Amino acid sequence: MSNPDGVLDAIDACLDDYALSEDAMRWAPDEPVPASMPVPSVEMLTAFSAFAEGLARTATALAEGIGNSLAPALKGMQTAFHKQARHGDRKHYRHCPTCNPAGFAKPLPINGHEYHRRQRRRNRR
Repeated sequence: MSNPDGVLDAIDACLDDYALSEDAMRWAPDEPVPASMPVPSVEMLTAFSAFAEGLARTATALAEGIGNSLAPALKGMQTAFHKQARHGDRKHYRHCPTCNPAGFAKPLPINGHEYHRRQRRRNRR
């Protein structure tokens, strides 16, 4: 069996060589700890909460007012542009509630005789 002291000396020598080699990790000073933010008081948090709530109410009322006043104009513009974009598309026109507000009833299920009768009538036109 080998000498345990010799093995320990060999391990220490390897570690010492590694610690001093060119590619070894070097010690760096710790980064400075950032200064901590002051803790706000309860009164300050309560005041800020009330301010934020009032600001949110004001913004909501403003948005609702603008939305309600512009809604008819925007709806009309949307309808006009929609109809222009889909001009000539019969399938779209039949199924679109904007283009055809009256709508069409869904066709009833029919038997073969009724289908051919309708087809003959369409061809006569």
